Amino acid sequence: MGESLRYSPLAKTYIYDSPDGQDCLKKTFHSAKLGALIGGYFGAIDIVAISKPTGILAVTGRALTFVTPAAGAAATFAMTAGIVGDIRGKDSPLNHGLGAFAGGCILATRFSNKPMGLGVAFVLALVASAMKKLNLSGERILPGGLFPQEQWQFYKYGPKNNRGFKEPTNY
Repeated sequence: MGESLRYSPLAKTYIYDSPDGQDCLKKTFHSAKLGALIGGYFGAIDIVAISKPTGILAVTGRALTFVTPAAGAAATFAMTAGIVGDIRGKDSPLNHGLGAFAGGCILATRFSNKPMGLGVAFVLALVASAMKKLNLSGERILPGGLFPQEQWQFYKYGPKNNRGFKEPTNY
């Protein structure tokens, strides 16, 4: 299958494609795009299920309260990880941990409880460091990846036959 089915073009952030400190602007732009997309999803859920604002200005304002911090946090993560990696000259999990903590601090402003927001920032830093460590060692959390569509043929009869036996022909 082609690369177009393997990853959704909106979900590609290029974070692990090059060492930290290289392609910072590209990583920042694509991370902010993904953050805005995720913030838009949460904003839509809030608008439809929780706050139910009336009027186009109220709906837009409510959506922006989710989109803006999420895009800012994602951009801050990518830019901080890139700058720290450039200054240190190393491609290490510490870069992503510091970037995620900085991005988490942006998200902490979204919470009314600041200690809880800083706790979320710390958890994000641990998760980002672990993900970078796994990526550097070549390990994967999910064996098929996050997007296992490469195992499917969308144009003919369903899943690929990659088990080594022939398809039955009596159907």
